[in-house]
Amino acid sequence: YVFLLAAVQALGGGWLACKLVGAVAGSLAAGAVYGIAHRLWDSRTTALVAGMLCALWPAGVAMASVTGTDMPAAALVTLGCYFLLRHSPARPRLAAVLFGVFVGLAAYIRVIALPLCSLAILCFRASGLGWKPALRNTVLSCAVAALLLSPWAARNRLRYGETFLSDSHGGLTALVGANPNTDGRYSRSLNRIFHEVTGYTVLAEPHREADHAALSMALPWMRFDPAFTLGLVLAKAERLLVHERALLYWPLFRAGVLPEPALGLASRWR
Repeated sequence: YVFLLAAVQALGGGWLACKLVGAVAGSLAAGAVYGIAHRLWDSRTTALVAGMLCALWPAGVAMASVTGTDMPAAALVTLGCYFLLRHSPARPRLAAVLFGVFVGLAAYIRVIALPLCSLAILCFRASGLGWKPALRNTVLSCAVAALLLSPWAARNRLRYGETFLSDSHGGLTALVGANPNTDGRYSRSLNRIFHEVTGYTVLAEPHREADHAALSMALPWMRFDPAFTLGLVLAKAERLLVHERALLYWPLFRAGVLPEPALGLASRWR
């Protein structure tokens, strides 16, 4: 994704042009949703409605207006799902390879896409394959995705002396998720606590050491009361997924983004 933005800027584009990457990704996602719906219901009308709902989804529109990784990663995963659904009944091996390719590319942008590769087994089973061939094709998808990420693994080996396919923020994510503050929301004070206790700064070098330190803080919080930890996970998932407003963490309507009269116009449309 960084290389993609660098290419846009090298061609003379500014931040607005970089934001258009998200808009293009949103249109690709809408096209993939159209294809998935058409495959499931064999109805162009139903597929068109599904694609338009994706294209006009308010939170999706706001996310597509951000110079961020969410929409590009989501578009790649959705395209992978389309090819998986399209080819799994007649050509399951091709479906497995294509799904692995798109999930692997998405994992370069957002590593959370990588575990989604294992869910391919559900589609293979639904298409009529037995458990063993479904499992084999799922393993193939995961292997293809991992192969695409092998340059990243080599880079991590050279830089950190460890071989892993993800970035170095998993421990920090766990720390934020397990933070037992008053209302279960992300608090800026956590950054200060982390720095004062460990000496490291969130999202700053040295990344790997800071991530290990964050995980070592998060694990005792999780183990102290497992039932509370589970409840915290469910509460945060509900807060994120039930109301679309939680997805608008970088919206056009945020204070300072739009000047008047554009802000007033956007607010009225909202």
